[in-house]
Amino acid sequence: MNEYSDERFTAREAFRSDHMKVVWGYFEPGQFVPVYAPSSDIASHVRDGLRRGVFDPKAEVGD
Repeated sequence: MNEYSDERFTAREAFRSDHMKVVWGYFEPGQFVPVYAPSSDIASHVRDGLRRGVFDPKAEVGD
């Protein structure tokens, strides 16, 4: 299990099945999810702070 890091994105696995993997992701400003499976779909749920991205430039808590 990965521990939180001030220097890079970290994740903890919350659930796994044959078709899906769910992780808790922890970010600081300027950190990002490294691309390791380009064909994967990613869904984000923001608990605190803001998210910026290519397709959805802003998301807020609860989005």
